[in-house]
Amino acid sequence: MYWLIMSKADEVTIDTDRIIWRHGLLSKRVTEVAKSKVARININQTFFQRIFGACDLIVITSGDQAEIVVNGLGDPEQLRSALGGFGN
Repeated sequence: MYWLIMSKADEVTIDTDRIIWRHGLLSKRVTEVAKSKVARININQTFFQRIFGACDLIVITSGDQAEIVVNGLGDPEQLRSALGGFGN
């Protein structure tokens, strides 16, 4: 139940120029990262996330700083293909 509620609090939009993360339950915060600023993208899965088809997304900008960290996103393969043009 907790995971379901928290998954509704996060929305990641990927377009050709940037990654946009909207997060928060009652109030919303928006974090945008331009494609040119992305140094590396990590998609991690724990054992239980693999069973349930979920993953964690970490977008790292220059200086090895994690700019976006989203836990519990669904469909890791679709996410991986959508992010194919980002990062090194």
